[in-house]
Parts: sequence; C-alpha cells; structure tokens
Amino acid sequence: MKRKSLLVLGIVGVIGLVVGTGCTSPTKKSTEPQKPISQTTLSVSQEDKAKYLHVPSPDWRDQIIYFIMIDRFNDGNPENNDMKAGEYDPKENAKFSGGDLAGIAAKLDYIEGLGATAIWITPPVANQWWDPLIHYGGYHGYWARDFLSVDEHFGTLEDYQALSVMLHKRGMYLIQDIVCNHVGNFFTYTNTYNPSNVTENLVMNTGSLPTDKPTRYPFDQIDPRDPKQRELGIYHWTPPIKNYQDPYQKIYYQLSDLDDLNTTNEIVIKALKEAYTYWIINVGVDGFRIDTIMYVDHAFWLRFIHDKDESSPGVALMAKKFNKTNFFAFGEAWFNSTPYQDDCEKEASSYLGTKEKPELHSVLNFALQQEIKRVFAEGGETALMTYRFNALKKNFPDIHLLLNFIDNHDMNRFLQGASVPALKQALVFLFTIPGIPVIYYGTEQKLTETRASLFPTGYGSGGKERFATDGEMYRFLADLANLRKTNEVFRRGDIIPIKDDPTGPGVFAYLMKTTKDTAVVIFNTSEEDTLVDNLDLGTKKPSVLEVLYSTRKLQKPLITDNSGKLSFLLKGRSTIVAMIRETNTTLTPSASLSFDIPKARTLSTNIILKGKASGVSNVLLVIDGRISSGIPASLNDKGEWTVLLPVESLDNGNHRCTIYGGIAGGDFVVSPTYTFEVKIEYKKVLSVKDPVGDDKGPFGNYLYPTDASFNHQMDIESVDIFRARNNLMITLTMAKPISTVWNPKNGFDHVTFYIYFSLPGKEGGSTVLPRQQAKAPANFAWHYMSMVGGWNNNLFSSKGASEKDYGTPVSASPKIIVNVEKRQITLRYPSAAFENPKDISGMKIYITTWDYDGMESANRPIEPEPKAYRMGGDPAGPMIMDDVGPLTLP
Repeated sequence: MKRKSLLVLGIVGVIGLVVGTGCTSPTKKSTEPQKPISQTTLSVSQEDKAKYLHVPSPDWRDQIIYFIMIDRFNDGNPENNDMKAGEYDPKENAKFSGGDLAGIAAKLDYIEGLGATAIWITPPVANQWWDPLIHYGGYHGYWARDFLSVDEHFGTLEDYQALSVMLHKRGMYLIQDIVCNHVGNFFTYTNTYNPSNVTENLVMNTGSLPTDKPTRYPFDQIDPRDPKQRELGIYHWTPPIKNYQDPYQKIYYQLSDLDDLNTTNEIVIKALKEAYTYWIINVGVDGFRIDTIMYVDHAFWLRFIHDKDESSPGVALMAKKFNKTNFFAFGEAWFNSTPYQDDCEKEASSYLGTKEKPELHSVLNFALQQEIKRVFAEGGETALMTYRFNALKKNFPDIHLLLNFIDNHDMNRFLQGASVPALKQALVFLFTIPGIPVIYYGTEQKLTETRASLFPTGYGSGGKERFATDGEMYRFLADLANLRKTNEVFRRGDIIPIKDDPTGPGVFAYLMKTTKDTAVVIFNTSEEDTLVDNLDLGTKKPSVLEVLYSTRKLQKPLITDNSGKLSFLLKGRSTIVAMIRETNTTLTPSASLSFDIPKARTLSTNIILKGKASGVSNVLLVIDGRISSGIPASLNDKGEWTVLLPVESLDNGNHRCTIYGGIAGGDFVVSPTYTFEVKIEYKKVLSVKDPVGDDKGPFGNYLYPTDASFNHQMDIESVDIFRARNNLMITLTMAKPISTVWNPKNGFDHVTFYIYFSLPGKEGGSTVLPRQQAKAPANFAWHYMSMVGGWNNNLFSSKGASEKDYGTPVSASPKIIVNVEKRQITLRYPSAAFENPKDISGMKIYITTWDYDGMESANRPIEPEPKAYRMGGDPAGPMIMDDVGPLTLP
C-alpha cells in the first residue's frame, strides 16, 4: 500500500509542479469553470474500495464488452446536466444531454443481465463543451481540455472510482476510451496555409467554451504567436488533413481540424503517459480503447504502452504494479476494407508492432465490421466473408483478441437500413466467431439513431425510457451471451468456412473447432428459402447436428450422409448453430441423381444440362440455392433428365447449380454441384447531360454549408445507364472533383444519392420521398429506393415507406465503383435489387442528391442561413440539391 501511495503522489506531484508555468494567450485569458459545479453522488465503503478498486486482469478472450456513450446512456444526477454555458440542450444532438457516470452505475444490473462482462465508456475527461466555429459540442468526450479531470457533466473522480469498484465487485471490468492524437479545436487556419509561418492565417478559437485552450501544462502551450510556446512544440500547427493517402498529412495535419499533438516531443510523450497512468492508479481501469491510432507515429505507441522507464513508465508497466498483468490496450484502426483485398488488415495489424518493438495489444476489427454490413445488411455475396477470415488469419497473430462489432458511435446503426432478422443474424455471427464481441449501447433496444439516448429526457429518446429487460432483442442478446459463455468452442475455436455463395445473399457456413469439440454455424442471408446442398462437415462419416440455436424449430434431425455431407432446406433469414456429434444412424438413399457436369466454366449463352435420375418423383434445376425458383427438368421413361440453364437471365459473376430430386414423403436427394461464371457485356442504353451549377435546390436558392470541403459535391454533370439484360449499371459523373475529406469507406463524401425506381406494370408504389421533405415528380410512383453515400449503401422497397420511414430493407444493394480521376461514381444493381422482374424495359429512374450525416442519423438539416455543416435555405423545403429525371429505360 505504501508503494501505491508513493506512486499516486509521484504522478500528481509531477503534474502539480508544472501547472501554471506556461505563457498566457495574447488574445484571451483561459478561465476554468467556476467550482464546485459537480457534486459526487456515488459512494462505496472504504473496505470495498480497498478490495475492489484494483483487481487482476481477466482473460480478454472470455469477455463480452458493452460500449457506452456516457452522455447518452443514462442520467443519474440531473444536477450536473447544465453548466449554464449554452452547452446543454437535449433537443439537439450537438449538445450535452445529461448522461453521466452515476447513470451508468444505476444500470449495472441491466448491463450484467444482458450478458456483458465489461463496459467500455467514451472518454470521461474534461472536454471542450462548445465549438462555435462548427456549432458542435464535445458531449462525446473526444475533445479534451484537461486529461486529468472528469468532465463536470459526467461527475467527479469519486464517482468514477465508485463505478470502478461496483463493476469489479460484480466480476466485471472497466475500459476507458482515451485520445493521444489531439485535443479539442482551439485553433484553425483560414485561406492558404504557410508551413514556413504557422502564424499566418491562424485563427484562435476565442469563443470556445468553457475555455479557449486546454487548461493544464503542457497542453495549454497552444498559441504559436508566442515564440516560447512555438519553440516548445507541443502541437503541430497545421491545417486539416485533405489527403488521407498522404502519410505525412496523416501524422502531422489535423484530423477534422482537431488540434494535433506532437507525439514525437518528449514533453508530450511524458505528459500523456502521466495523464493516462493517472486513471489506472486512481480509478483502477482495466484497459484502454485508444482513439485514432493511425494518426500517431508508430514509435509513440511503443513508448506510451511499454516504456520501462521507472520515472515515466508506459501504461502497461504501470498497470502491472497494480496486478493488472494483462492490461488491455486496443486501438481504433479505422481503415476502409475493399472486397477481396487485405490492405485493411495489413495496415491495422502494423499497429500491433513486432516482438522487439511491440505497440498495441489489439485493434477494433473494422475490416470485419464492414464485411458484416455488406453481407448481412446489404445483401452482398457471402463469399466475401470467407475471404475476410482468410485475410484476418493471414495478417493477425491471434484473431481471438480482435474486437468484433457491427456498429458504433461514428456510423449508422445496423438497423438504419437493415431488418431485425438481419440484425439477429449479424449478432449470432458476432457471438460465434473468434474475437471479443462488442455491443454498442441501445442495440438491445433496437435503436436506429446513432447517438440517441436511452433515458427519457435525453436526445432522441422520444420521451421514453428504454431499459426494458423483457424485450425481444434484450432477451436475444442475453441468450447469445449465455451460448458463448457456456460453449468454449466459440471463444477458443479455430474458424473454418465451409460453404458460401459467390453471387449474392444465401448460404454461409463455418466450423468452429477445438481439440475437444466442433460446432457448425449455418446462415441463409437471403430473404427466400435456400437449398443447402452438399455441405461438407469434414467428419468423413455419419454425423448428427445437436442444435444449440435455430431461428425456427426443425421438423426433423439433421443427419449427414455416410461421407459427412449434409443437404437440407433452410428458410429465408434463418440460422442454425449446432455441435457436430457422431451417430450410429446411417442413411440408405432410396433414390439417386447423376449430373453430367459441363467442362465449360465461363458461360455467356444458355446451355442444356443433362443427367440420370432414379427413384425420384420430380427433378428441379436449382441455381444459387433458390429452391423457390427451381426450374423443372424433363424426365423420360429411361430416367434421363434434361433442363435449360438460363445463363442469359443471370447476373454477371460466379454461380452454382445443383439438381434436386423429390422423393415421396417429403425427402429429396441432390446431385453434385456445378460452379460457373457468367460474363455478359453491359450496353449503354441512356446518356443524359445535366446542367452544371444547378445544384441550388428546387427553387434555386439553397446554399451549401460554409465548410469548404462541401465544394458543390452534390452537382451532377451527367448520367449514363447501362444494361446487361435485367442487370443495371448507373454511372454518375460529378461536376466537381470527388471529395474524400472524411476518408469515407465508399470512396466519396458530402453527397448521398437517393435513386428511385418505378417498374412498369408493378402495382403499388409510393409518391413520398422519405426523409427528404418532398414528393415524387408528377406521374411517378417508386417501388425501390437506393440510398448510397460515403458511409451507407442501402436498398428499400416502398412497402411501409412514409415521410419518416424509408420502407422495407431489401438485401441486394448495388456494388459501388469510384473513379476519382474521371469524377465518376458507378452503381451496379443485380436483377435481385428489383426482386428479379421478367423485364426492366420501361423502368423509370429518378435521381436526387443531398448529404446524410451519419452521426445525426439524418439528412443534413436546412437552416435559414448556412453554417459549417448545415445547409442554407427554407428549413421545411425539399432536401434535394440536384436531380435528374425521371428517365425511362428503352
């Protein structure tokens, strides 16, 4: 205990000695908020504090993490909500809402009941409350003004200590989100940046609240107009990053205009180590989630985490002094993942360092998250997932330590564009694969808005408290947590994909294997029933599935043939999780099918398939598992069957087909599988020019937000439409160079396309343009809507569409191809996007542009006058900046 007391005094003493030694800003003196403004509301006994403030580290592979945005989770102390600086307003997403540490403590039963074993909280440190330059607040915690204080809105050090003790007493753990790359936005640049004179065009953010600069040395040394501060070099005085592919800008420029710390400076390195070891010493945090790691030099992470200098130890060394021998530091390595490429994994894994020069212990698995979205929400081919796991295993030493998630606080929630059945599948996947599951708060309550509150007085709550424990999704997640906890194979097993669909939604199956057990997980990501054919479980002998979870009750046991292969029908959006067990039961087929598989593997025209059948009542050609679209084969009295493979009606890409033979009594047999590729040329059928400069809204009076990055990104120059039968390709050429200012995963930014399709002869449709405050053009009713932006790619049918609801999600979103040099964004729609119509000739297409804000989970709002990230115009006007059409396909 004496040793620990000396450590606390040592850290605080070093910091205390240097406070106040910096120069005062020549523009305005920074002032701390008046004290006291936040009172401690949580308390624990001294006995519990002595016993539970510091506990040994867990095996992180066994943990289930619940990620909480403090301000939006729960309000346990209304007295600290409003600091009377205009920073608090639960009606606005940009301002504080009232959530705090006491609110988290009050809901630990709720969190533990969900199955979580650890919580990760957004940064609790004192933040910049309001940035008048962009009209946004630091309620989220990532704009530090003091790394060594709890923000007044969240509580006190004593509250934080009590929360830690309460968690540890339950056998749960605490992960604190931290930031080493930057502080808040206390300076910026206008016009041209001159690296030779960093004071030129410098603007100090004097209106920042509650202070105009960080309040503690050395981070208060922020004004380069003072030669002493400039010489000290605590910051990189640079403009925002414009080119995320430029490695120099990534390290030395400002991410989103947030003031970039010079993490090669010894003073900064030491100060950051002291700031964050403070929370280990005084609060007993068990791990750090580290923000924006790829904008900090690699050498810093070795020093920050692993430095063995006793006078300024790294965080891992300090944690060991408190018996946290497995302190866990994982980072946000948000690299965009391209299908069938592993660049994301290569870059992210580099932040683990080497054996000689270690860095972080793990990273958040953004590569997998993006694939989860493509496969389970957007209807991408399930083969994407097979590739992704191979890439992960190739690039990471142990994928069991990766942090797996489906969404977070910086992106659309999964349900914003996906169905509840799709969400359930994504969650089953998350809990049955290697890696640590992370659940973003509110998933268990089916939230659709990214940063909505769970408590009734918070932003986006609709005045409702959303902590029900008897709801569908809460119970579902609790059951999944129990499944994972009680079956080690899902926490320690090796994953082996065994079947996927190369064309679109359908079957995805994998084994999870340990030396003791083998489990199989089987998904049908399609909305329609699928034939799971010749699924090889690798047993080489008869086996039976001992079902642990199934979306629907199975009508009979699933037993393989004598070689360990299994064929069965799986309902749309269904999932099976099972242990594979040996069985003495053997199957004696009463029927057989042979298939003369063609040698050709690349096809462009229809071909005849043939084979023989015995003991079957009917024969169907099943393409890509779509049993409901099976094509009857001709069967003669000699048992010979023939059928036309309709290549010319299929989408370009890889396909598979098998022959299904029905047997009396409801059983069936299947033939071997034939895989082939379809290649048919797209032909241009329409080309339309749109006037450049007409991106001013329907009435010609809209203005773009004042931030220079918007630069007329919503102005369409031309539209070209191509067809390959019922497959559609739309190429949009933009008037201005494509922006990537926020490093968007889809390759373009500051424009979202809302593209509406009306099918000839199809009944129904909608004339409302959802969430665009607009109606469709005259004589136009849409049946499908494609919403494509830098961060989203969703498809909806008009069923259920209204002014506030997009409609019903369709799992067949387009593939996105961006050509920056040509200023072109190309969207490829398979026939399945329109639910496989017989002919799309006569289809009408209406294209509109606006911008979508993922953090607001809404279209960018209109205000009478534009602001940095707000449109200017009639607030009630149509959210359409430019439009083309309706166009009619010949």
